[in-house]
Amino acid sequence: MDALSSLPGVTPKTVEMLGKLKITEIIDLLFHLPLRYIDRSKITNIADIYSNAEVQVVGYVSNAKVMYGRRRMMVAKLEDDTGQIKLRFFHFNQRQLQGLADGKRVLCFGEARRHGYDIEMIHPQYRILNEGEEIVLAKTLEPVYPTTKGLTQPRLHKIIQNALKWASKQPQLFEQVLTGFQTKVFHEQPVLVLLEKVHCPSANEDTVSLI
Repeated sequence: MDALSSLPGVTPKTVEMLGKLKITEIIDLLFHLPLRYIDRSKITNIADIYSNAEVQVVGYVSNAKVMYGRRRMMVAKLEDDTGQIKLRFFHFNQRQLQGLADGKRVLCFGEARRHGYDIEMIHPQYRILNEGEEIVLAKTLEPVYPTTKGLTQPRLHKIIQNALKWASKQPQLFEQVLTGFQTKVFHEQPVLVLLEKVHCPSANEDTVSLI
């Protein structure tokens, strides 16, 4: 089995961080399974949001401002044709404050929570859209992996995708490593096909059956 360092983007420091996750070989990467998935394949109307749900919304910013109290914070409202949601940031900089200006159209993802009579997101992920920009929705679900300090989700996801590419280019070696394991655990289904589905499931996949 090739060393982890043979994969693109895997430096000695990355190997060290992967070791903290007990990942020492490429096969360990392939079986480093997601904890859950994030769904960015659809846009939710703000009026249809319920508390404690992870949703993606798009709307226009209004009433953006800095508030002072126990903690300095930036707040703004995001509005679509159905309603509005409050965005709250405790850590922000001047660039963010200028970027989230009134009238800006924003694509926003995060966990919606009820705060009094309001629905809000705290530190959501967001992207300011250009004038007339068409939103391209994801066709697959985004895995969330167990990770360690210094190893971000996007970076870990990319490394695992490179491991899948490695396995697909040398299937015989991959199957040799899994001799006796495939039929016992996966009931004669192609292991690589199942792993690709686990690490990159389609948006309509039943994720309960995957993990």
